[in-house]
Order: sequence, then C-alpha cells, then structure tokens
Amino acid sequence: MGGARTCLGRSEVSQELAPECRREPQVLTPQSSSLRPPPSAGPGEAGSQPRVVLGRTHTGERPFECDECGKHFIERSSLTIHRRVHTGEKPYRCGDCGKAFSQRMNLTVHQRTHTGEKPYACAACGKAFRKDLVPGAATERVHTGERPYACGDCGKAFSQNMHLTVHRRTHTGEKPYACAECGRAFSQNMHLTEHRRTHTGEKPFRCGDCGKAFNKSSSLTLHRRNHTERERVGEGHREHPKQAPGCQQRAEHRPGSRQR
Repeated sequence: MGGARTCLGRSEVSQELAPECRREPQVLTPQSSSLRPPPSAGPGEAGSQPRVVLGRTHTGERPFECDECGKHFIERSSLTIHRRVHTGEKPYRCGDCGKAFSQRMNLTVHQRTHTGEKPYACAACGKAFRKDLVPGAATERVHTGERPYACGDCGKAFSQNMHLTVHRRTHTGEKPYACAECGRAFSQNMHLTEHRRTHTGEKPFRCGDCGKAFNKSSSLTLHRRNHTERERVGEGHREHPKQAPGCQQRAEHRPGSRQR
C-alpha cells in the first residue's frame, strides 16, 4: 500500500482516521462567503430556505411573531421590516429631499417623484405608474369594476382584500398602530406616519411654486389649488376682484360711511 492512506468507512469510526478525514465540515458564514442565508436558516441550509418559505404559503404557518402587536409572518425578514412600524426606524433616506423610509423599495418608488420615471404601464389603458401594478385580476378590476371582497357587517365591497381588512377596523375599533411618543393609536399605518410629524415637525411635502411645506400630501394638494386658481383668474383679479353690480353702492351706504 506504500505511504498512501485512505478514509475509513462509517463502521470503522473507532479506528484512527487519516488527517484529511478528520477535518470538520466547513460552515459558510457571512464573513467567509458571499452566500448569506436568512437568519432563520441553519448552517448550510440556505439552499433549502426558499422551499421552506414556499411551503409555509401553503400550510399557512407563520412562525415569526411581533412582540408589540402579535402579528405573525412567514419570514424573519418580514418581521424585521414590520417592527419598524412600531419603532419608527427609517434607515433609507432620499438624497434629493431627505425624506426617509422604512423599506428600500419605498425609497426606490419615491425617487421617481424626482426623476419623473413611470416604468409601469397598465396593459388595458396605457396609464403609466411609478410603482408596479398589482398583477392579475386585481388590476383588471379597476376597469371591470368587480368588487369580490364584501364586508360581512355592512355589505360594502372592495376590489382588494387588504382594503377590506382596513375597512373592518371601522367595525371592530381595532387600532394596531400606536404612537411611541403619546400613545395615540390608529387603524392605518399611513395615519400613524402623518401623526408622527406633529411630534417631529417634519414637513416633507413642499410646493414647487412658492416653497411652502406641509406635513400631509393632502394639505399640499389643497394648497396647489390656490396657485391654479390664481393662474386661471389672473394676478390682477386676485388683488382687485370684480364686484357684482350694486356692491359699490351698498359699500357706500353701509352704516358708518358718509358721502361728502
């Protein structure tokens, strides 16, 4: 046999092993490899993790629970993102206006408000959008008017199930989104986001005409109408509005006025 040594079989594990057989199995870590399995995956399980997650979509298993509100998730990464709803953490900031977001994809969509990019178009009408449309039947319902999700309490129907979920809270009184500063709770996350600005003073919605800033997009929309109205009637009409016939006479004869 010479100096060559071979690995011993499983039944001979009690005997001395060749040096190359004694090595421990290599475990890939984020430091030693570009392969980074999700936190829930054990050593060497990164390849099987997608199959595990896919299986949960069929079984309904949601093993990751939020300590704050009890909501469950299929993946640990989804729970990590959700926790930012409660902590207010927004690690992704826009380099143009400074607005921050809790998710990277929301920042990507927001940046298109600066670039004007609208890469997603409706196949039915051609209307373009900054954000990807909901695929399949949900998108078609915009044109068909179909509303398959009906509220069991009042009968109001919706085109998407998530809209029904939010609506049901008007009946149950559920308000899962609470402000960490004052404790005030809201039924929708977007309402909590708007409320937080009353504490931070943030006003991310700025008028492109006069520079005035607002903490709600709806307030900016109302404000813009002022500019639109002034453009329509003209600056001179705004400062000197046309008076209806007889207004001048009534002004001259109002109490306290005298003609000389």
